[in-house]
Amino acid sequence: MPRRTPLTVTDPDELLARLAQIAEQGYALDDGEQEIGVRCIAVPVPGGPLMTAISISGPEGRVAMERVPEVVQRLQETAGALAAELREDGGAALSGRSS
Repeated sequence: MPRRTPLTVTDPDELLARLAQIAEQGYALDDGEQEIGVRCIAVPVPGGPLMTAISISGPEGRVAMERVPEVVQRLQETAGALAAELREDGGAALSGRSS
């Protein structure tokens, strides 16, 4: 696992522990692990036809840590709406099939 920044997780055991935490809390947070000064928040799209997630990224000054709970809530709402839409059209949008 290549180190992108000093904050990149490269230890497999630490990564597994973080994955368990991510699953428990329902979202992932990249806080400068890929690029210094950039924060990314991601949530899964529940029940989609494929393993799917949505995320936002931005400079840490614009994606402040105190806004993470609000952003997670909005992302989860959007992910739920997207999942419902994908179920309605049978996943055609993601699979490349037309309905």
